[in-house]
Amino acid sequence: MRPRPGAALLLALVLPLAGCAVVPAPATSASAQAWAQRRDEMSRLEHWLLQARIAAGRIGWSGNLHWRQSAGHFDIRVSGPLGSGAVQARGHLGEVEIRTARETVVTREPEALLQQSLGWSLPLERLRYWALGLPYPDTPATVIYDSVGRLQVLEQDGWRLEYAEYGFYQHYELPRRFTLDNGDDHFRVVVDAWSEIG
Repeated sequence: MRPRPGAALLLALVLPLAGCAVVPAPATSASAQAWAQRRDEMSRLEHWLLQARIAAGRIGWSGNLHWRQSAGHFDIRVSGPLGSGAVQARGHLGEVEIRTARETVVTREPEALLQQSLGWSLPLERLRYWALGLPYPDTPATVIYDSVGRLQVLEQDGWRLEYAEYGFYQHYELPRRFTLDNGDDHFRVVVDAWSEIG
């Protein structure tokens, strides 16, 4: 969903600098300050658990997403209705173990392997940040945020994300519904539960 008409939106370029600096944002802009504060707060989240529903629109597939992030390590499970077509990816991006019903493979290119095995793939390295309403910190991005600093549109590394709804989980306001599209793959994500873990 595109940002609501009349919403106070600012467009900024995110450079690949530490802290994901936004320029040029006027120092007096309340929305720019709100975005900077939100970005800094969300960037500190390293240990969390997310449960969501996900649909791959162009191939007509839908299922459940279970994501556990512990600093640089992740355990991601995607499964269709009643657990069908389950896939698990766990490890860190230097070495990922992917399990399907047919095989277990260790790879340094998990996204390519998922594409080969399933016919679709999620941008795992970037989705860790995108699910929190943040740009991936290591590549340039274009962001649009609203008057209270919530990310509304993100374009990065060939993907366009649109954030349709936010919700409160514990004491954080995080994306509840968003879409991802790169021209070939289109995903819709609805977050059912999110929690910070120790």
